[in-house]
Amino acid sequence: MGQSLRPAPGTYEEIHDLNWLAKRKVFPKELSCDRGKLIWGLFMDIVSREVRSRMMAGIRGSDTLPEMKVRKLLHRQGFRYRLHQRDLPGKPDVVLPRHRVCIFVHGCFWHRHPGCRYATIPKTREDFWQTKFDQNVKRDIRNRDELLSSGWRVIELWECGIRGPEGGMNWLLETIPDCTQKYVSWPNFSDLLVPSDQLTVI
Repeated sequence: MGQSLRPAPGTYEEIHDLNWLAKRKVFPKELSCDRGKLIWGLFMDIVSREVRSRMMAGIRGSDTLPEMKVRKLLHRQGFRYRLHQRDLPGKPDVVLPRHRVCIFVHGCFWHRHPGCRYATIPKTREDFWQTKFDQNVKRDIRNRDELLSSGWRVIELWECGIRGPEGGMNWLLETIPDCTQKYVSWPNFSDLLVPSDQLTVI
């Protein structure tokens, strides 16, 4: 049986694919409409608190499509890694012990990708969401700083960049062995000097 090409639960694509959500009974069928017609903020206003709770509970924290894409690329190029290592701060999505590299695959919405069009804020309960987002960002920074201070290198990959052609991530294959790069965030939309300058490197 062929593997489903549907987006991973909880990703930006699936949230906007309302017909697919209805088929999975995430919310009532009467709310189904043409996919892509509702923006996130409007969608959050439509559903009840109970439906929204079921949606949030169904969001994956691991083995998402972006993660799988990164893992397949690394494995195909001969990199060997561990997954979600619990004894490291933040349980990095991919850990390459040989190179002392931790890779986080971040969703732009939940982890607040700076400058990204997918880092929207729901229009209902804005204070609640802002507090939640602030906590997520502070936790990410704390985990990153703890890893760096422990001698690990950190690479943050954002979901919006991973969606593009795989060739756009070839830089990752050169960055992993490069021990001079301690922290990399990609893509970087904040304070870009030129369009191709999408790496934050320390």
